[in-house]
Formats: sequence, structure tokens, C-alpha cells
Amino acid sequence: MSKAILIEANGNVRRIEINGYDDLNKGVGGYIEGIHLGDTEQFAYLNEDGIALGLPFNKVATDLCYKHNVGLIPGDYIKGNMIIVGPADDEGNETDVSDTLAAELGV
Repeated sequence: MSKAILIEANGNVRRIEINGYDDLNKGVGGYIEGIHLGDTEQFAYLNEDGIALGLPFNKVATDLCYKHNVGLIPGDYIKGNMIIVGPADDEGNETDVSDTLAAELGV
């Protein structure tokens, strides 16, 4: 299991534990899409169909992506939940999210 952060579209941010794809899939509510959090070593997952499904705007996740140079162009945004994990280990498994990012998000 890995320690992660769930950023819900309603603004709630909390620590969770994940154990592979099924937990990521459930946390974002569908097929997962991964993004590297730009200037951090952290990795984030979101629902790849979030816009098409009309999921709610996630201001906290969108602001975080802009802050850490994810590569969003002006006007891009995140819809639905986001899960943040640490970098993959040598076997490709998620690791714990950093305490630095957790503190930045207040969890």
C-alpha cells in the first residue's frame, strides 16, 4: 500500500492509502490518466473522461497543476477527483506521496 492524497472536486483534501489500479480507478471514478506534477517528483491520476462526463471543476487540483508547471495551457482545467502519489519505484509501483506536497496541501 502507498500513502496518497485525494483532492476531491468539492475541495476536500485528505490522505488515503491505495493498493494499485483498482483503488486509483475507484478514487477518480473511471479510467485513469496519469500526469507528472511538473517541477516535483510526484505523479497524479485523474479521470481521463472527466470533461466528457461533465465531472465538476476541481479548483484545488487545477491550481496545483498550474503552480507545479504541469503544462496546462491558459483555460485548461481539471474536472473530477485527483489522486497524488510519489514517484514509481524500480518495479513501477507507486510510492508514498511526499510530506512536502502533503504539507503544501494542508494534510
